[in-house]
Amino acid sequence: MDLSLQATLEKCNSTKIDLTKIKDVVLRNTDLLDELINMATDLNYNNHPKALRIVELITEDNPIFIESYIPQLIEQASHYKKCAAVRGISRILYFVVLTPEIKLNNFQKEALIEMSLEWFIGNEKVACKVNALKIMMHFSGQFPWLQDTLRDLIEKEYASQLPSYQIASRAAIKKFNQ
Repeated sequence: MDLSLQATLEKCNSTKIDLTKIKDVVLRNTDLLDELINMATDLNYNNHPKALRIVELITEDNPIFIESYIPQLIEQASHYKKCAAVRGISRILYFVVLTPEIKLNNFQKEALIEMSLEWFIGNEKVACKVNALKIMMHFSGQFPWLQDTLRDLIEKEYASQLPSYQIASRAAIKKFNQ
C-alpha cells in the first residue's frame, strides 16, 4: 500500500468491500494494527468509526489479533457517542466475550456488564442493544443477578421494541428458563 493507513482510511468510503480491503492489508502487515487501534480509539479523529469498523471485521474473523488491545478498547468503549462507533464497539466486545481463548479478568467482565446494561437501557440503536444483551447473557452464569435484572428490563421494554430486540429477548428468556 503506497498510502499511509490513515490516508487510505480517509480516502475510502464506508462500504464493507473497501473496509475489508484495508482489513486484509492490516492482517498482512500486523505492525499497522497499533495505528489502526489508535485511530479507532481516538475520539478526536473524525474517521474513528471507520477504523473501528475495520477492527470489528478483524475481530469477527479472529479475535485473538486484538487480544492485547482489549483493555484499551474496554476503557474507551463507554466514551463513544457516534451511532456507528457504539454499534461497532458493542459487536467487537461481543466477539471478544465469545472467544474462549481470551481470558478476561473480573474487572473487565464487570466493566463489560456495566457498559452493556447502559447500552441496553439507554437510547442506543437496536443492534447495540442486542449485542449488549448477548454480552450479558454470556456472563449471566457467572453473575446470576443478571438474569433477574434482564428479565425485568425485557418485560418492561419488550412490546415497544423492534423485532430483532424481541427475538434476542426471547432467546435470553429461553436460556434463563433452562
